[in-house]
Amino acid sequence: MRSMFLYAILLFLPSTQALGQDLASFDNRINERLAKVRVPGLVVAVVGADGKITERAYGVRSIETGDPVVVGTLFHIGSIAKTFTAAALLKAMEEKNLSIESPIGSFVKGLRPELARLSVHHLLSHTAGLSDRGSSLGLVDESALALSITNPSQYNAIFAEPGKVMSYSNPGFQLAGYVLQEVTGRPFADAMYALLLKPLGAERTFFRPTIAMTYPIALGHTIGEGLPKLVRPMPFSAESMPSGHVFASAENVARLAGMILAGGKAPDGSQVLSTAVIDKMTTAHAPMDESAGTISYGYGLFVEGTSSNHVWNHGGGLDGFNSAMTMRPDKRIAVVVLANAGAGALVEEIKSMIINELAPPAPSTKPANNKPAKPAVAKALQPVPAKLAAALIGKWGQGEYVFTIRKDAQNLTYMVGSTVLGTLHSEGGDRLVLLSPAGARDGYVAVVRDANGQPAYLAWGGRAVSRLPAEAVK
Repeated sequence: MRSMFLYAILLFLPSTQALGQDLASFDNRINERLAKVRVPGLVVAVVGADGKITERAYGVRSIETGDPVVVGTLFHIGSIAKTFTAAALLKAMEEKNLSIESPIGSFVKGLRPELARLSVHHLLSHTAGLSDRGSSLGLVDESALALSITNPSQYNAIFAEPGKVMSYSNPGFQLAGYVLQEVTGRPFADAMYALLLKPLGAERTFFRPTIAMTYPIALGHTIGEGLPKLVRPMPFSAESMPSGHVFASAENVARLAGMILAGGKAPDGSQVLSTAVIDKMTTAHAPMDESAGTISYGYGLFVEGTSSNHVWNHGGGLDGFNSAMTMRPDKRIAVVVLANAGAGALVEEIKSMIINELAPPAPSTKPANNKPAKPAVAKALQPVPAKLAAALIGKWGQGEYVFTIRKDAQNLTYMVGSTVLGTLHSEGGDRLVLLSPAGARDGYVAVVRDANGQPAYLAWGGRAVSRLPAEAVK
């Protein structure tokens, strides 16, 4: 093991790809933040308005070896894989002249009826009604993807009718990857390479870990007391390749973002995806009910904000890694940040710092009298109305996400097992405020009603839950 002295030196020595020095002005701030939270390594890539990519690397690939992160280092990018999968599947559907609205059972054989009725639209927009579950470790053999789809014990958790509610689902994208495999007649990784990675020039993106490990690769770390600790084994599961298990350089992720911003064109000017596919990916198909219209999911991308200040983005997080990719279509720039530690807050902070300085948000429109607009005042909180409160008390869940709502004094308490997440309060309407046990606003819980006006789902944090019978939760 190399000394921590060497680690400290390497942390402050960025390497750069000579496509411009716009990122150099962030070096000191990035290094300071890395040192403070003890993230071993990080890489940043920016796509400029001219389409050129600048990349800078910081820190070390492994706290044990002290090997530096350099331009081209591979990182586990997590759920940004969903953007790659969506792009390739939409291209395949277009080339095969297949409808993304048709049941996938009409062109993929052997699926159980509850899966066969789903469409590619449902899968790519997280509206299939499939419960979510994570998979950090699993089989490396690529046959695991097909086995997971045909295994009823893994794909029997359907909690909502298709199209009724947006709920983030990794299994939905795993099924999308299986559809791609079946439509093209190629193993998933081969289909991804032929349809997307090769024409994009993304020669440092690998779904197969046995290839990724032959390149300089960052190893994941946890951040706890004292120094960072290496995560062993490296997270990987072949069934999760379409949803979140892929290794890529920041420059390759930036290529994907730049191609989307350029209407489907690769850096060399070749047309990788049609403009129709890009439009499908970046259209807001499925609103997150708890966001009150400010966040939706397209196909493999979150679509956020207003027409003058909107972004397309996706992040990723799994054991030992965090990643973020954000595009500002109005400015034609994108920022990618990859870290080899579970440090989502830091990744978001650095990403926001860079994109807000390189492409400042448009100023708010002043009122006609030219006086500064008054800051928004939070609405006064009230107890949840008695009729709605009575309808919400009980157990709600899907897959591994299970909540209990109970009445305590004047408030509804929101719980996981015996842990209190907070209390629910009303501002009026069906979007409830969740207050943490310390009394801070901790987001919104949206009530999604059925055709009869009864609460059917609760949406919070991008996932929805439905009511569970009491005996379903032990």
